[in-house]
Amino acid sequence: MKNVLLFLVAGVLLVTASKVFGQEAQAPVYQEGECWLFRSVSKNYQGYVSGDLALPVNGDHKICFRERKFVEVDGGTKSQISTGSLWNNILYMRENRYLKFPLIVGQKRTVEFETRIRGTNRRERRTSESSILGIEHITSSAGAYQTFKIETNDWCGGKSCGRWIYFYSPQTKSVVKYNYEATLGSTATWEVDLIQFLPVQ
Repeated sequence: MKNVLLFLVAGVLLVTASKVFGQEAQAPVYQEGECWLFRSVSKNYQGYVSGDLALPVNGDHKICFRERKFVEVDGGTKSQISTGSLWNNILYMRENRYLKFPLIVGQKRTVEFETRIRGTNRRERRTSESSILGIEHITSSAGAYQTFKIETNDWCGGKSCGRWIYFYSPQTKSVVKYNYEATLGSTATWEVDLIQFLPVQ
């Protein structure tokens, strides 16, 4: 009987530990004053035609959570970041097809959406397929983290038209590495790395 109880207790601890150590992550809760420093490198990337940020600016970007909003801080100036911007794919400003919580290893989702064709007023339907592939140890300039590896593929008329790889860290409450590569008639790429995470002390 004692052995059975020990086995059951061990089983409960194992299940709890697997949840704690990264098999599932809930949506982040941000704290006033938290900041992230990201490095953005893009090539031939035009972003969202109808979005707030049509082109990700290359260089370092300091983003902070202040007064319940995300702002980009550049010296003494602050500019609020819209939830419609590309940074919504890196920091969880609102639910989107890239970061949909809870994150669960093995989870797969397919979403149909409509978007405007770049350079025209015509709209087309696309399909987005996302998979949480597993837990991967990632080392960046900000540190070493256990992350969820997420892959998203967009399909346009039955052809692959874009691929995203995300490494999301519950510890930093953000994506620590992000890579986009166009796959249909374009050489566009966009890479983002977390350089520093500044939690509230």
